[in-house]
Amino acid sequence: MGSIVSDIMGIDDGSAARQQMAKQEEKIAVQEAATAVKESKLAQETQKRVVARRGGGQRMLLSKERPDAELGIQSTLGG
Repeated sequence: MGSIVSDIMGIDDGSAARQQMAKQEEKIAVQEAATAVKESKLAQETQKRVVARRGGGQRMLLSKERPDAELGIQSTLGG
């Protein structure tokens, strides 16, 4: 009976606002999940590049073209 009186009097009980907020919260949750997946993929790709660069550098140090490949770099620019 309260809802009929509310309808007649034009009083809003806030249910529409609660429904809208629930929809917005669901949408935000979906967006946050998508963002987390994107960030995870980006972090994995970055890590792969770092590992590839590190591996590429090691391959160059161990290259057969270098006469001292197995000794590594013994001298530096300062010494």
